[in-house]
Parts: sequence; C-alpha cells; structure tokens
Amino acid sequence: DPDLKPDPAKQTDRPEPVVYPAPGKFQKSRKRKTTMDLSSVFGLIQTALELGLICSVTVLALYLSYTMLNVCDLSTDGCFTLGAVTGAVTAMAGHPVLAVFAAMGAGLVSGLVVSVLQTRMGVNSLLAGIIVNTALYSVNIAVMGNASVLNMNKTETVFTKMRALLEHTALAGQY
Repeated sequence: DPDLKPDPAKQTDRPEPVVYPAPGKFQKSRKRKTTMDLSSVFGLIQTALELGLICSVTVLALYLSYTMLNVCDLSTDGCFTLGAVTGAVTAMAGHPVLAVFAAMGAGLVSGLVVSVLQTRMGVNSLLAGIIVNTALYSVNIAVMGNASVLNMNKTETVFTKMRALLEHTALAGQY
C-alpha cells in the first residue's frame, strides 16, 4: 500500500496496553522556575569584569609589542600561562608570596628566549613567537608534573592571605 494506511478490517476494539514506568524512574520532572535577582546579576558582571581585566594584560602585551616595537610576538599567551602555572606550583609548595615573583621570573625567562631567537639567531618574530608558544605547552605540562589541571582548593595563596587580612573590615563580604 503506497499510503501505508492501516487496514480497517484488521483493527480490533481492544485498547493498546498501557505501560507504566518503574517507580522513581523515567518520571517527568517538574520544571523549576529560576529567577534572577539583582545580586546574581551583579555577581555575573563582577566575574565578567574580573576575567576581562585578567585577559587584558595579555592583549596589552600583544598591542604594545606590535605597535611600538613593530614585532608580532605571539608568545605572550604562552608566557602568561607559564607564569600562572609556575605561580600555582610554587603556591602549592607552600610559598604563596614567592609564587608571585616566581611567576614573574618564569614569564621573564620565556620572553628572554623569544628575544634571543629574534635578535641573536635571526629568526623572524612571528616564527619565534610560534616556536616558543608551542614549546611552552610542553613546558607548562612538565612544570605541573604531567598533570593537566592543578587542584588549588585548599592551597594558601596571596588571595587567601588578603581575605584573612580583610576579614574584620568593611570589605569582608566583598571578596
């Protein structure tokens, strides 16, 4: 039959059996109404601003190197990540203040490698940045001890120290 219609002669008056799901399973969940209040909107805006300001450091480095030095340095995001990884590992070792200086030192050394490739070895700035950025992916994993994520939930950092300092002030609930 080209229309694939059921044959009325073969239909029975028997109703189709109803299959009930097992108790507790496959039952429709009630839709929760989620409301967004003003404090959650401000929290969302604060998080967006924090992440934007953190990433703006990398953008500023790219902008300055390209406009003032006329050098396209693509290693800045790799150097930024190396500093973050080095700081995290140092803080996890129990030295939260030293972590800030270790992060700056790691970024300085990786920038030095790029500049040596460009000035002493004569490698094109674009290619030197790509080489160092690619190499820093492996270096970052090695610094983290062959892990892809570091768990810093119970690690004391400069931020937790600052929170402890601000605990009995007017800014206590803001952080």
